[in-house]
Amino acid sequence: MDISAAVIGTLALGFGLVTLALRLFNPAKLGKLQPMKERFGERAGNVAHAFFYIALPSVYGVFCLIQSYLGRSFMG
Repeated sequence: MDISAAVIGTLALGFGLVTLALRLFNPAKLGKLQPMKERFGERAGNVAHAFFYIALPSVYGVFCLIQSYLGRSFMG
């Protein structure tokens, strides 16, 4: 098991899950959400924020955890 990949994966997945929880229960705490809505519009801003701050970190975190479990290091 590669510890560095496990730590990075856990942090990335945790970031995605915390952002999801904040978005569901207290969206006012998300400082980047409102500017994205203003710049891209209501729907596109919501989609962009969900992709870049929830989906992408979560998928990357799962990828890192799988790599760690398989004993592979993505850092070289």
